Amino acid sequence: MISINRFTESFTDDWEKFVRDSNNGTIFHTRKFLSYHSKGKFIDHSLIFYKNKKPLSVLPAVEIFESNNKVFVSHPGASMGSFVTPIDLSF
Repeated sequence: MISINRFTESFTDDWEKFVRDSNNGTIFHTRKFLSYHSKGKFIDHSLIFYKNKKPLSVLPAVEIFESNNKVFVSHPGASMGSFVTPIDLSF
């Protein structure tokens, strides 16, 4: 079973370890880097995915407003964005 969780501080350790051990994670995907930005600058809506209670992927993202609509976008505070995947990605 895959679960999707909106990032909260309680996921920080799992997030950082996952990015460090991932296939494509960079410094720009770490919470340490993303938290560099001042509080309130972005509405964080990053996601962490679990499969059988183990991290499967992370996605740094924010919520923005565009034409009075909420829009989910890759984190604009990072120089690059994408899903971060494990070395052994398999479903």
